[in-house]
Amino acid sequence: MEKGDAIIRVVFRINPDTLSDDEWAQRFREWQFVEQLRMKHHEITFKKALTEVLNEFSKGASSTDGTKKWPR
Repeated sequence: MEKGDAIIRVVFRINPDTLSDDEWAQRFREWQFVEQLRMKHHEITFKKALTEVLNEFSKGASSTDGTKKWPR
């Protein structure tokens, strides 16, 4: 409960003590929904960045004659 109260207080700028149980639960579910979206966005962004880095690394790892030339 204390962590949920802190989330509601900080995220929604609402005193959780003023909410009914149903209102409190609704705010907490809203926060969970937004957090899931945020985490999915971070996951997609991280995968995209990692793919770009690995593609750049693999481009530099081979030369035209087929020998490996690793970045220094």
